[in-house]
Amino acid sequence: MSVTLGAHAGTCLQSDHRARNHLWYFRTMVTEPPPSLLRAGAGTTAPHAPIAPQPSLAARHARALYRPVPPVGYDDEGHPESDSATVESDTHEDVRAYAVRALRIRYAARPAFYAAADMGLLFERGNPAAVMAPDLLVALGAGRRARTSYKLWQEPVPDLVMELLSPKTWRRDVETKPGLYEALGVREFWLFDPVGKLPCPINGWHLDVGGAYVPVPALPDGGCRSAVLGLDLLARGDGFRFRDPATGEFLPDHAETAAELRTAQARVAELEAHVAELQLRGESSATGLSRPVDRNDHGRPQGSPLRWPCGPGPGVNAAVGDGLVPSRRARCRVQPADVARSSGSGVESPVGEAVLRRRLARNSGTPCATARRRGARSGSRA
Repeated sequence: MSVTLGAHAGTCLQSDHRARNHLWYFRTMVTEPPPSLLRAGAGTTAPHAPIAPQPSLAARHARALYRPVPPVGYDDEGHPESDSATVESDTHEDVRAYAVRALRIRYAARPAFYAAADMGLLFERGNPAAVMAPDLLVALGAGRRARTSYKLWQEPVPDLVMELLSPKTWRRDVETKPGLYEALGVREFWLFDPVGKLPCPINGWHLDVGGAYVPVPALPDGGCRSAVLGLDLLARGDGFRFRDPATGEFLPDHAETAAELRTAQARVAELEAHVAELQLRGESSATGLSRPVDRNDHGRPQGSPLRWPCGPGPGVNAAVGDGLVPSRRARCRVQPADVARSSGSGVESPVGEAVLRRRLARNSGTPCATARRRGARSGSRA
């Protein structure tokens, strides 16, 4: 049995010199035929000969199994749940963190969605060696709860797994793991190659109606679409990104999400300040003020922004009453502007125009006016 890579790689394989004379494939271990076929064999087996027990799935795919790094932690049933393996590279850590966080945020409204990175996948009860540790595991119906391992006799079969290639283990990821995931019934199997061992960095397979892996066709822009996730996978820099096919937007990573949050918060603060300014302008217009002004301890506006309905005139003492009330002297004095308004504006004044002019002449303090008044008085006496 083999899982072909050529149909998926498309134009990538056509340009790669390794694919010109060779067919890229994933070699998997050939399994024994089921007992029913042995019973119906054409004389190869004696009619009453005992049937040899078939090796377990873990035994048939022993090369694909994960080998925990001691010291290893075990659960109550003797299955491994933690080990002392170190991170293979910064790229592995970043890609795994992005994939898990992005998917959890994307499907936060689905309580049955589960995604984990480097989770122990146990598939034979009572066999501690039957363990895998995919870099990404997705199960649409497992539910969101804390786990130390993923046991197939308690959980549904994962819908998707992904392996990240590394210089030390890439051959095992490529040649032996696909057959095991196929036998387990994992719907989609993905390989991401950040080390340049494959013609294309992103390669995917899905189960056909016969239960065998067939390549996921490549998109025109070089990515692939996952039917399980409903997202596109595209290589970006040293990693990859999920893309929403409906909007064309990429699912951001943690740093990009934090930057977008800071930008949104700054925008909200700017809008709140603008709204507050508009509200203050509305209050100022209602009180007859031309623009927002500072207020004193009593809540009254102060300073030059005040605009009097009839004009304060040059005699207003701005220091009296914080600029709200003219001085007593200014209220008693008649200004030339008052005469002009009463005579030319058509507005009736409380006093007649003649009275206003007499008050103006009486209040005038120029030397010429004073001399004329004194001369008029002396002439009248003579």
